[in-house]
Amino acid sequence: MKCYHMAARNERKLELLKFIEAEEEVTPSQVADTLELEIHHVRMLLLRYWKAGLLYRHKVNRKTKQRAYRISEKGIDRIKWLENNKPSSFGQMKRLTCAYLRSQ
Repeated sequence: MKCYHMAARNERKLELLKFIEAEEEVTPSQVADTLELEIHHVRMLLLRYWKAGLLYRHKVNRKTKQRAYRISEKGIDRIKWLENNKPSSFGQMKRLTCAYLRSQ
């Protein structure tokens, strides 16, 4: 299961970062509604990408603590990297990783 997750995670990251780049600024609910994802899952992904420096964020409503996110330069660089490393190469990495994990 973990092997597949690695490839899927990079595909989801590319989808999410490209969406945020296109929209310029988004809230978690906008992402969840548009990409038809669970809101909690979206919040966790956005938090992870923000901590990694791929996104900027700010509060849009202090009372509700709602935040908005936009792409950072590092996020744009990550999009380019993910696009240049096609999903087929993720699959190759997946198979190598799976074989390694099974042999332990």
